[in-house]
Amino acid sequence: MFINEFAASLEKSGNFAIPKWVDFVKTGVQKELAPYNDNWLFVRAASIARRIYLHGMLGVNTLRTMYGSKNRKGTAGPHFRKSDAKVIRYCTCQLKKMGYLDLIIDKVEDDNGNMIDLSTKGKVITKKARAEMDKIATEIYKKLHPRN
Repeated sequence: MFINEFAASLEKSGNFAIPKWVDFVKTGVQKELAPYNDNWLFVRAASIARRIYLHGMLGVNTLRTMYGSKNRKGTAGPHFRKSDAKVIRYCTCQLKKMGYLDLIIDKVEDDNGNMIDLSTKGKVITKKARAEMDKIATEIYKKLHPRN
């Protein structure tokens, strides 16, 4: 329920740009077809935001593992395959442009006292996104548990 409500909120905002490739892309090498749902990209972005909200600092590679599944190829045994990184990167970039995600960068001081950016450690939810997600969760709770 929460993911669908948050996806509808992302869709209504109008700030989430839909790319041209959205109708043709698969979500992983283990999938045979593209998703059937017309707003699947909003649902994936909402799901990514929820996972980062719950688990804290996550990167693209960790999210690829979370969204991965078995690759079944006939008589050969199934093997785990990670999800497609392009879709996850695109969703995180759009959420970052909307102000819902922020990057955590690992910085180190060199010999001259200058700070050097080594790499990104992961993505975290901003206060704006946390407030929006909490508001949606509260609305869902009130719908499910009305006062007597």
